Parts: sequence; structure tokens; C-alpha cells
Amino acid sequence: MWALLVFGDVAPAKNDPFRQPEVMWGTAGLVVALLVGAFVLHLVDRWRKKNAAATVNPADELTDFRQMFERGEITEEEYTRLRNRVAQRMKAPEAVGGVLGTLPNTPTLPTPQPPDTDNPSPSA
Repeated sequence: MWALLVFGDVAPAKNDPFRQPEVMWGTAGLVVALLVGAFVLHLVDRWRKKNAAATVNPADELTDFRQMFERGEITEEEYTRLRNRVAQRMKAPEAVGGVLGTLPNTPTLPTPQPPDTDNPSPSA
């Protein structure tokens, strides 16, 4: 029973550091700074991964797949499937270029005709 009296008399300290506005604002500022830093790191990591993925050379990728096949890490069926995917990706930009070359409302120039050598012109 005496324990209840001891704990019941505990009053909040007047110099409690967690109740001072300077500590509260400092803690909030630190939390905000950490969150902003984490967001910036996330953006940089996403940018880095995007650039790394864009610079993959298909020839290097095929070489890596071939080495994996030779080491026995992938089967011949998997190697063939991966090789076909890389080949399709390499062909895709050519198909897009062909479609873009035939845009509507593009003026067409007449095809030049070779000179007619059977009938010489009368001006000569």
C-alpha cells in the first residue's frame, strides 16, 4: 500500500526537457530533415537505376546470357528464350521508325522520271 503513496505523489518535474518548446521544435526539425534526406536519396537511387537500365548494351547482355548457359546456370531453352527477347527488343526501334516515316499529312514529292531517250526533243 505504501508503494501506491510513493508513486501517487510523483509530480511532473518543472524542468522536464520533453516539455520545453525548444526540444520539441528541435526534434520536429530533425525528423523533417531526415525525411527530406530519405526522399532525396530515393530520387537519386531511382534516377541511377533508370540510367543504368537504359545503358544496357544488347551485345553485352547476349554475352552474359551465353556465359550463364556455358556455366550451366540456365538451360538451353532458357537461353533461347532470353536470346529471342533481346532480338525482339533490338528489332522494335526499327519498326517504330518505319511507322513514324509514314505520318499522315506529309507532303509527297513527285518521283523524278528518267529522260526519254527514244524521242529527242525538237529544240536540238
